[in-house]
Amino acid sequence: DGFTIISVGRFAPMKQFELIPSIVDKIKRIAGIPSFRWYIIASGSECRLKTEMEIKRFGLEDVVVLLGAKDNPYPYMKNADLFVSTSSTESFPTVINESKVLHTPVVSNNYPSAREIVDDRCGLICSLEDMPEIIGEMIIDKDGIYSKLKRSISDYWYDNKGNRISGAEYRALSVRKQKKYRAFYANKEVATYFNEIAKAIVNRRYSD
Repeated sequence: DGFTIISVGRFAPMKQFELIPSIVDKIKRIAGIPSFRWYIIASGSECRLKTEMEIKRFGLEDVVVLLGAKDNPYPYMKNADLFVSTSSTESFPTVINESKVLHTPVVSNNYPSAREIVDDRCGLICSLEDMPEIIGEMIIDKDGIYSKLKRSISDYWYDNKGNRISGAEYRALSVRKQKKYRAFYANKEVATYFNEIAKAIVNRRYSD
């Protein structure tokens, strides 16, 4: 499949999944772009038909792939090269933090809550208009833009307060202390949630 991109959420107007085919069409027009695929994991049906119609309109059935809802989307996110959020807004984009936990670089549309959690150590924020060019540069790794992000996000773990430590520091910790670096928040319930993500991946629970 070459370079793989993933978006996760639900088919709702704010997610703007129906804009992905247009973005992909613009990416494909960039000279030198190799093959890639953009997978969408989404539940619901509110905007699914419109997204399907846009895929057909641009003739992208083999490039933009709707995977439907998945009980466990995390293996897909972990194995993707890039996570993209096209949302117009989010109260708090948990799925971006999930991508960071899974060490998958992020490109996000420019909305306030994304700016709170995406920085140049884990991804990039841009407008939808600039997204085709930015993603294209990621795909071809122009000036090492993707490689640098991948190394940066892969070399850090997060504790329950959102603090970062390097991979070397993480590996030097005891197993007990490593556990606290598998979540983003001080909230115990959310910390447990992200620890379960880590366990699912470690245990290779790849079934849906």
